[in-house]
Amino acid sequence: MVEAERMPRMQRQLAELVLCVGKYMVNLSYLAYYIENCERDETMSGDRTRSETLQMTVMIASAFRVHFMRLLEIRDLSIVKHLVSKELLERVHQYSRELEVEILLLRDAKTRHSGVVEDAISKAHAKLPVQLRNCVLGLAHIHLFVRKLPLEPKFEVSDKQFSVLSRELEQDMLAPWRAQLNGLRAQVAVLVTQDAQIMRKYKESTVPRSENVSEGESAQNASIIAWLQTQLGGTEIDTLSTA
Repeated sequence: MVEAERMPRMQRQLAELVLCVGKYMVNLSYLAYYIENCERDETMSGDRTRSETLQMTVMIASAFRVHFMRLLEIRDLSIVKHLVSKELLERVHQYSRELEVEILLLRDAKTRHSGVVEDAISKAHAKLPVQLRNCVLGLAHIHLFVRKLPLEPKFEVSDKQFSVLSRELEQDMLAPWRAQLNGLRAQVAVLVTQDAQIMRKYKESTVPRSENVSEGESAQNASIIAWLQTQLGGTEIDTLSTA
């Protein structure tokens, strides 16, 4: 086992990687929730069973939380390799592709129904397919990098080597992927908070507030996050308001 004290910088980076993966999974769940519950005209309804997409995405997020809690309990950093695994990558790619197809169907149906409209939701629909692909690609690069990290007991690695690996992990892997995840989070937040039907459900499900009390955007986002967590069975990682 590689002792965490030998490489505190990499330990922090791997911990951040775990959190980023968690937020990624949760944002995919939020996007699936949007697809399942968004406002749509009867003519916009397709033949696909959207609830299956939601269930699959929530399932992978739930499975991740199990691994996440295990990682917090075990100091062996090599477990990160089992977390950011080929299986996880393949499943995320599959579900991300499902979500992309659904977003494209929504975009095309909205265009047929309302024509070309440059509103916030239409812009998010246009950006999300590329954003989803970029996030999967970033995870693939990180998977390949983490797989080669010498974290197991059989490896003897100098502090200098760990320093080089740590710098590469941060600059070449985490920083670009973090930017893509921020973009995904921003577009998902637009869809959830701008959709009339979802906001109606949110207002109907939450405790009414006095009309004289103005709620700031950050407070409202926190309230929406808490509500979404209950809708998805208690997701534990906030994502709409934090990167």
